[in-house]
Amino acid sequence: VSPIAAAADLRVIAFSNDASVATDGTFLLGFRPEEQVQRVVRYALANGALTRAEPAPPGPAPGPAMAQENPPSETLPPDPLFPSQPSFDLRPPRIAGLAPDDPYGAATLEALRGVVVEGGGALGETLFYPANAADPSPVVRQISAYDQRAAALEAERARLAQSEDPEAERALQALETRDTVGGPPFDAILLADGGDRLRSVASLLTFFDVDPATTRFLGTMRWQSDPRVLAESALQGGWFAAPAPDDLAAFQRRFRDIFGRNPDPLAALAYDATALAVVAARDLRDRSFARETLINAQGFSGASGLFRLRPDGVADHGLAVLEVSGGTTRTLDPAPTRFVDELAALW
Repeated sequence: VSPIAAAADLRVIAFSNDASVATDGTFLLGFRPEEQVQRVVRYALANGALTRAEPAPPGPAPGPAMAQENPPSETLPPDPLFPSQPSFDLRPPRIAGLAPDDPYGAATLEALRGVVVEGGGALGETLFYPANAADPSPVVRQISAYDQRAAALEAERARLAQSEDPEAERALQALETRDTVGGPPFDAILLADGGDRLRSVASLLTFFDVDPATTRFLGTMRWQSDPRVLAESALQGGWFAAPAPDDLAAFQRRFRDIFGRNPDPLAALAYDATALAVVAARDLRDRSFARETLINAQGFSGASGLFRLRPDGVADHGLAVLEVSGGTTRTLDPAPTRFVDELAALW
């Protein structure tokens, strides 16, 4: 409808989250995956996606000759089960990404690449798995570096078996129940999906020795669309960005009181779009809905929280960062109540 509306000098507010269809007269009110990725990754870089120091391997340390023949891997991350003396690793946090091979997945991983570099992090691998029902396990196995870590375990067992140090036997016993040594080659990983596919990928990561207790799982709003996702054991403690829960809950209560049923997922966006039109026509006295009236860098307060329309046609939303906890969520960082950035400062 965009070219037809533009020819008639009409503005369009649509509910798409595909930024590629936005124009300077067609505004998208949908929650873009890019803004969700940026919000949760920025929070992770500032509040917990931290690298750990490289520990010494279990058992006796190799002598100089063995160290020369079998130098320690510079790419194997620390093994949390064998901590060394406390120290600090000054390397930037490493964040990897997994997403379905579709336009949504492409948008999320492109946003991840940008925000990690912008935020001073280190970008890990970003891989796609099939968007259909195909098995994602080869991709998950690859990104977790499972085969390399399993080979490192066998090499360590062989080294300890040849050692005459009395502690070697104890170290060998400690490795009996292990499948790998060393953590995965990332400190956090973005899982940009939802539903059964997300649950499958998350459980595969734990199967390939990625421990969510020491590796942060990050996500998007798709995490909260299925209650089974919030109950998935592998995702407990994971972080994702979403609209302010209290604002949405209040809107849903009002809707139920009036209509006697739960609102459709798009109802809050529809309410915000209608309220914006009312504000423009009644309060701002602009019944032509000029582009300059709709674009307000300070934003509006809506049913889903703070939002604004940008000059390029997409919307910004004030998003909260939530943590999965026991089948529900808790708020780690509340949604902002006003925009504080260069765009707002220039308005």
